[in-house]
Amino acid sequence: MSVEYDLKQKLDVIIDYAYKDCDFPKKERFKWFSLKVNTKQLKSKSGHYDLRKHEVVIFDATALEANNISTLLHEVAHHIDYVMHKKTGHQKEFYEIFKDLIYAALDLKYIDLNSLKNMEHRNVDYNKVMKILDNYKENFQKENNLFQLKVGNSYSVKEKLKKRGYFYNGLSRTWDKSNLSKHDAEFEKRLLINQFFLNEEDILIVSMNRFNFYATNQQD
Repeated sequence: MSVEYDLKQKLDVIIDYAYKDCDFPKKERFKWFSLKVNTKQLKSKSGHYDLRKHEVVIFDATALEANNISTLLHEVAHHIDYVMHKKTGHQKEFYEIFKDLIYAALDLKYIDLNSLKNMEHRNVDYNKVMKILDNYKENFQKENNLFQLKVGNSYSVKEKLKKRGYFYNGLSRTWDKSNLSKHDAEFEKRLLINQFFLNEEDILIVSMNRFNFYATNQQD
């Protein structure tokens, strides 16, 4: 499962949540976009929406998580704005969509309020995001509590990993297995250590309730 696939699944959930009461007749098209994550850092921009391809592109994927999430939701807002109005810019309607997506991500616990408030000032949306956050009222939702295993330095057992449902993640250079309970993730980790003889430090358990743009160096 690629980073793009994992992020797209989360974005689809956010869109469904944000627009669950929306009567726009073609709202399924809100999710009709592709996603590309790039580690290249550009001085001019951190993201881009190609309305011809319906493609969202994120640059500098190793940046602070909150900045990446803000950029990601900004570009998705452009897509939804285009679907709704046949054009997109940075007008009032666009920022209403951007706000709805941020609030949905917060409600779903994909990002926490303090992380967004502490995002780096380099995002062009910084002041807009801060104003949006000032008006946010928390709506408690039950978390999914799903986890992902990320396995590095495992080339010698890649065929065995494939058979166990792992997918290669080219961005983080790990073999990943997703949608596991905490218990199943811990069980799988012990199996990899005891039967596949992998090193414990090469196996990470990552919460799927968070956005993961790149390899992480922390375990849950």
